[in-house]
Amino acid sequence: MGNILNLIKKGFSSPFEAIEYILSLLRGYLLVRYWNATGRKVIVGRKFKVSGRVAVKGPGTIVLGDNVLLTGTMNSVCTLFTSATDARIEIGSNTVLNGSRFGCMQRIAIGEGCLIGDARIADNDGHSIRKDRRSVSGSELTAKPVLLADNVWIGAGVFILKGVKIGKNSVVGSGAVVIGNIPENAYALGNPARVMGALPGEM
Repeated sequence: MGNILNLIKKGFSSPFEAIEYILSLLRGYLLVRYWNATGRKVIVGRKFKVSGRVAVKGPGTIVLGDNVLLTGTMNSVCTLFTSATDARIEIGSNTVLNGSRFGCMQRIAIGEGCLIGDARIADNDGHSIRKDRRSVSGSELTAKPVLLADNVWIGAGVFILKGVKIGKNSVVGSGAVVIGNIPENAYALGNPARVMGALPGEM
């Protein structure tokens, strides 16, 4: 009880919030042990936290910075999927993934302090668009890295496609389909996503 009271003094508004924080750390600790035991290539920083359903799949490498939080629900499992042995997903420190789903063949890199909602991010086609696509092997698919800079906010229902770069501080509104680069300090909306203007306030 004394430890919980000490946590509350450090900024938690209630004992329940402190308990949930402790449980999220415990879930993260246990999940890392499970990944290690099952041969997943996951590198995790300090204070890794998990809330809800999270899945790591595939033969590639996952790198999580310090103080990363992964959250998911029954209907929106936070999924980090790699489809090649040299594929690499990198999540920067102090970033939150909330039901996000990644499909990585080459590289997806998320900067520090990002908020990624229930979005889909893929650095590859997933499937061929050729009319004989059912007979196309995965080796024929193309991939280009997806790179998000620090302090990017991605809303729910966003799709970010291969080769996209999003600049520092930028925001992508819910439901957008991002097929091209977005500069820093901008907000984008729509399908396909278009830059609507600069973010308000000083950055």
